[in-house]
Amino acid sequence: MAAIAASEDSRHRIIQLGEQPDTVFNTGSPSLDKIRTMLLMTRSELESNLKIKFRRYNLLCTFHPETLSKRSMEDQAKEFTSALAWLDDQHTIIITMPNADPENDTLKQAIQKAAKNRNNVYLFQSLGYQRYFSLMAHVQIVLGNSSSGIYEAPSFKVPTVNIGDRQKGRLMAESVISCNCIAGEIARAIEQAKVLRCGHVTNPYGDGHSAVRIMDIISNAKISIGKKFYDISDS
Repeated sequence: MAAIAASEDSRHRIIQLGEQPDTVFNTGSPSLDKIRTMLLMTRSELESNLKIKFRRYNLLCTFHPETLSKRSMEDQAKEFTSALAWLDDQHTIIITMPNADPENDTLKQAIQKAAKNRNNVYLFQSLGYQRYFSLMAHVQIVLGNSSSGIYEAPSFKVPTVNIGDRQKGRLMAESVISCNCIAGEIARAIEQAKVLRCGHVTNPYGDGHSAVRIMDIISNAKISIGKKFYDISDS
C-alpha cells in the first residue's frame, strides 16, 4: 500500500509513524492543482465585478477567531482593526469575513465598525474560489491568519503577513512573515511585506501537478496484506 503527503516534512512525519519509506510519497497538495488550472479574472474584471478600486498597495485580508488563544476575542479584534486603521488611502483593503468559529460575531462586528465610513475598505462574506484566487494574483499582500496565506499565496509569489498562532507549526515558505496579534507588530510586518521580493519563492506544498502523481502512484501500487513497522531509529 502507499501513503501520500503534501510536503516533504509531512512525508517524514508519516515515516516516523512506522510506514516504510519507499511507500510514502510527497505528491504536493491537490488544492494547488485548482490554482494552476483555474481561469483567473483580470484586475479590471475584478474591479467591475466586486465594485472595488485598486490602489498603490492592495491587501487581501482574512482574520478568523483564534480559539485556543488565552486572549479575549475583543482584544484580538482590537489589535487587528487598529493595524488596519493605520493604512491610509494609498491602500485598498479587501476583507473576507471570519468563519463560523466561536465568537466570530465579536470579530465580525469589530471589522464592520472599523470599515464604516472608509472608502478604501471592502467587506465580503464570501468571494468563492475564482474571485478569491484572482484577487490573490493581483494584491501586494495577503494578511491575516487563514491557511490560504500559508498554502496558496506562495504559488502566486505574493508575501503573506501571518498573524498570531492559528497557523503555528505549519511549514511556511520564505514569503510568509509571522507576527504576534499586536497592532504595532502587524503594521511593521506589513511594511516588511511591501518590500519583500517573492519571485524566487518555491511553494513547499507543491507545484500544482499533484493529481497526476497521485494517479500514477495508485495505478502502480502493490497491495500487501502484511505490514511491517518501520523503526526510524534503525535507519
